[in-house]
Amino acid sequence: MVVETSRRSAVPVGVRLKVFIGILLAVVFSILGTLHVIWAFRGLPAVPVVPVIPDGPILRPSRLATLAVAAARRRCLHGACSR
Repeated sequence: MVVETSRRSAVPVGVRLKVFIGILLAVVFSILGTLHVIWAFRGLPAVPVVPVIPDGPILRPSRLATLAVAAARRRCLHGACSR
């Protein structure tokens, strides 16, 4: 009985690592962008998203500012940050 072994990929390790890191960053930016959109519409009320002091939150970002951060993360996801 002959057992076939899988052939090694012809793609160099450095290229595979770059692809892996790129996919990982895309997932992270997507999650962070989604969280900013949720926060912009006041989602997850029990979770403090800004540092809090006894008097209340240190800052109160507006909906527009939070959506601007989400849009900036989306631009980074599409490669605009690397140019």
